[in-house]
Amino acid sequence: MPSLVCSWSAARVLLLCAAVVLVSLIPGGAQAQAGVPSAGPSAGPSDGPLQSQAQRQDQQWRAQEERRLERQERLARQPDVTLETPDSVQVASPAGTRRLPRHESPCFPILQVLIEGVEAAPALARHRHALAGTKQDDAPEGRCLGAAGIALLAARLQDALIAAGYVTTRVLAPAQDLSTGHLRLTIIAGRVHRIRVVAGSSPALRLANALDLGEGDLLDLRELEQALENLQRVPGVSADLQIAPAAEEPTPGYSDILVHYQGGRAVRLQWTLDDSGSEGTGRFPLAITGTLDQPLWFNDLFYLTWQRDAGDLVRTMQGVPGPRGGSHGLSLHYSWPWRHWLVGLNLGRQGYRQVVAGAYQYYLYRGQSAQGDLKLTRLLWRDGRHKFSAWWRLTGRSSRNFIDDTEVDVQRRRAGGVELGLSLRKMAGAWRGEASAGLRRGTGAFHALQAPEETFGEGFGRARVVTGDLSINGGVPLGGRHMRLSAQWRGQMALRALISQDRFSVGGRYSVRGTDARHALSGDHGLLARHEAELPLSAHSAAAALYLALDAGAVKARTAGANGRRVQHLVGLALGLRLSGSRPLPFQLDVFAGAPVRASDSHSAAQPLAGFNLSFSP
Repeated sequence: MPSLVCSWSAARVLLLCAAVVLVSLIPGGAQAQAGVPSAGPSAGPSDGPLQSQAQRQDQQWRAQEERRLERQERLARQPDVTLETPDSVQVASPAGTRRLPRHESPCFPILQVLIEGVEAAPALARHRHALAGTKQDDAPEGRCLGAAGIALLAARLQDALIAAGYVTTRVLAPAQDLSTGHLRLTIIAGRVHRIRVVAGSSPALRLANALDLGEGDLLDLRELEQALENLQRVPGVSADLQIAPAAEEPTPGYSDILVHYQGGRAVRLQWTLDDSGSEGTGRFPLAITGTLDQPLWFNDLFYLTWQRDAGDLVRTMQGVPGPRGGSHGLSLHYSWPWRHWLVGLNLGRQGYRQVVAGAYQYYLYRGQSAQGDLKLTRLLWRDGRHKFSAWWRLTGRSSRNFIDDTEVDVQRRRAGGVELGLSLRKMAGAWRGEASAGLRRGTGAFHALQAPEETFGEGFGRARVVTGDLSINGGVPLGGRHMRLSAQWRGQMALRALISQDRFSVGGRYSVRGTDARHALSGDHGLLARHEAELPLSAHSAAAALYLALDAGAVKARTAGANGRRVQHLVGLALGLRLSGSRPLPFQLDVFAGAPVRASDSHSAAQPLAGFNLSFSP
């Protein structure tokens, strides 16, 4: 995506706009407008006309929320960095798998192995278990070892330290008297001497919140990987960290870290158009996203998205009179890393209008909603292939619905909640996998309102939900090309009855491709499985690729639906083509056609459908 260098004045204008949006989007603004009459609470949640309209409003809310979350996931940048161990410290044959020699001559009885040099570096002492081999069944104590066995013990400990990221730490077996039965191994801890920025690097470099290492600290390759991920999370940044011998430092074990960095503040624009809307509120949602890299010069990221139905926008520009349907939205994202932490803020506001013909007049149904979340993620542990994190999120949302100028009080919503979760990412060559589990619980934050459904026992506004996600993606060679494979499974289990906004929903291109969102299914419990295979049309370019998608979803309600079933399901199949181009016309186009292949009663008459998604980055 091309970047345009942004002047400070332009950045200030964008930040000022963001501040205005930030104030206006805070959830909780559900007070009635002055002078607007209220419909009153005379109708319960099961009343026919209001219930059918509520279903349409829930469908519209879900569609807007799915588009917002899909855009948020697409714009999120989560690089996975795995640094290769320097050739100078790699071991040709893993010592942990080799057995200690049984009969050496000469040999010395070993009663105890002492590791020296870990007093000032306790983190290194945790790897003592490596002396017993990979299976922990080849301990040196009680054995008679000679030069080969002692060298193997030192190599085992060295390999364990390298695998843990301490690539400049060395293990030595010094000259000693082994007649006492005590074997001494000496560790020379590898430490950071200086952190040097290479000449020619961009002055926009900020290491304070990216690198959790300082002069004199143990040099840990895992910390360098984390720093690179913090630096490279901003699009357009090129960063590299290298280990070099310490300059002017006679003490053994010290190394310098060389930092290469190119990047800075930049503004990018992206236009997105698709046909995921509905006939009543606009078929073609148009979104314009403005992204500002490093607004505060701390490897942070900000973007603002404006969304409106393209047809409604054209009619407005042409001055077409009269009420008409349409949708609009505005969302904001800001994220900021601090070493092993990541703070993310998302705010959004959406609205829609729908004109419905009555017996004697037209009615204007309209609604507005706002939501926000603050997420804090902490990396707990990582090695060369895994990353284990915990996250906490505070959420809030509010919504109001109107018939003409009269608010429907029973459909007013305001809710707050908190989520806790754990996630594990694994990297294995070209394959990536991620699993996460979380617990979401509603609270009284943001002056939450009691849901009207609670009076009838149909649902509770303070949800209690267990969620889970699992995704795998990678590629395999096929006919000289690289086929990309991906699979994603997502589910939730409710611990109490839920209101419609908290239920699990399947149906439409953002969940089960090949099915129509107008016939979406929802329930307290649900499971979604998405599978895709993508094959480039050329072995020399990925600018055009065919893909096949097979998705399935199922939901379970606490009571039987209109068809007498508590469990309903959908299976959809889609075939698509993805095209992309770079300068002078950077674009991405996704066109697809699909159909439901197995479904519950509501989809029995569903027809094949087609769609597209076009994005353009000037």
